[in-house]
Amino acid sequence: QSNAKYKVYIDETAEIIHPNFIVETLAQFSVVPNAGILGMIGSILPSNGKLNQALKIWGRYHQRKNEKIIDHLFKNPLLYNQNVQVIDRLLMVTSVDKIWDETFPDFFYGIKQCHQFSVDGYKVIVSQQNTANVVFENDTDYIALSGLPEYETERQLFLQRDSKEIFP
Repeated sequence: QSNAKYKVYIDETAEIIHPNFIVETLAQFSVVPNAGILGMIGSILPSNGKLNQALKIWGRYHQRKNEKIIDHLFKNPLLYNQNVQVIDRLLMVTSVDKIWDETFPDFFYGIKQCHQFSVDGYKVIVSQQNTANVVFENDTDYIALSGLPEYETERQLFLQRDSKEIFP
């Protein structure tokens, strides 16, 4: 628990690498009225619940694999940021203190939180990144994690529990 206005939630396999991350992130919140949550990767979520199959994915991250850095650049917002429906759990920054649904499946808690921010009138955004803000430490590409069996189990649970609310 913290009473800080801004909070950073980062996946245990990720690390912030951009030296001006905090300054630039706070700037994002200052230029976007009602921005509630910001992430590194985001999209409009397809009805099958698979972020990696979205028509447009916005954002960027680095992956450290076998001591090499791989740059994963999707669509980079042309302006300062891009409004999206959901962001991925890799790294999330909030400007509003909200209670998190801790009963939600691991791979999908970010999606659930984004939906709750939107319902409460806040924007979900991905920032423009000329260089990546985070590096993901894994041999498997972050977006490719959707091929894991546990991801599929959680996706089915997510669709059963929340698809009617998120996809009316």
